[in-house]
Amino acid sequence: MGWLSDVPSEIITLINDYIQTSSLSLVCQMFWITLKFHYVTFASNVTTEDIDTFAKCNIRALYITDTPIHTLAPLFGSTSLTTLSINFSFSKIADHTLEILNTIPSLTFLSLDLNHNELESTHVASFGAYANLKNLSLDLGCNMIGKEGVASMVEGLSKSTTLQSLHLNFYNNALRTTHCLALLHSINSLTDLDLDISCNQITDLEGIGHFQYFQSLKQLRVDLSDNALPDTQMHHLGELKECASLTSLDLVLTGNNIGDLGTLDLKELATIPTLATLSLSLAGNAIGDAGAKVLAQIYVASTNWPPFGVNVYLLDNPIGVDGAVALSSARQQKSRASQGKQKGRPNKRKRN
Repeated sequence: MGWLSDVPSEIITLINDYIQTSSLSLVCQMFWITLKFHYVTFASNVTTEDIDTFAKCNIRALYITDTPIHTLAPLFGSTSLTTLSINFSFSKIADHTLEILNTIPSLTFLSLDLNHNELESTHVASFGAYANLKNLSLDLGCNMIGKEGVASMVEGLSKSTTLQSLHLNFYNNALRTTHCLALLHSINSLTDLDLDISCNQITDLEGIGHFQYFQSLKQLRVDLSDNALPDTQMHHLGELKECASLTSLDLVLTGNNIGDLGTLDLKELATIPTLATLSLSLAGNAIGDAGAKVLAQIYVASTNWPPFGVNVYLLDNPIGVDGAVALSSARQQKSRASQGKQKGRPNKRKRN
């Protein structure tokens, strides 16, 4: 039983006795199986006595669903706990419930699913206090969080010096501006950012424009679908061309009011010198033939050296024959280049 060497013998005896009782449930069996590997899953019928027992073990990872968070307090003081995943969607959690999460000192991975609750702001602004946190996923979709709550959270996140991967979901909240997101670029260690701010009636993208100042970011995905964004805000997305370390860029812009003028700014993204893949989802906008011809130039630019992958989605736009022909021709040129039918090394991509 060397793999249980750091679990006290009295705890092993206690658990063995416990799981032999007639009240044994599937959840209790799961406790015992996962405890052997220091990974524990809690479900809704966990008792306070259960928690007190397992708090004495050297647990490294917790996966929690539908368990009152205050019940788990004895576990959060563990210096061995590095991975925490909590699903509290549809739980009517209020802001103060989350304060206890700020007491976990050793986390490197944290995932919180808090969608469809009653959150108006958050008390998780002190994420920067987690000195070792490297991966953070926060699903806060379908709440009532406005710019003040997001600004408070981002201010805390901006203090992190170790965070490498960040996923933030603010789908269908009360955001009207992206100013509250601007400080994310201060996380110098961040290499992967996935941001969902769709369905928020956002009217400006200035905060996203600040992402050009990221120092180490390599992968960026921003979902801005269904926000009624106009052409006049696309220049802020064009500013991302200055993000010199970016290798993968995915912008979801479906269901907005982007027309031909806005495509001129989006075309600038093809000048990012380190880019390996570019994806633009522009379905359900107001792009016509002129805009389609502009976007076709991205496919042409992608054949320059070094080449990069391109996906431009334009379903449900008023594109006519001329625009369709321009796109088709550009895609064929891209396909031929990808198959090595063009000889020699093309010209380098140039910044304007």
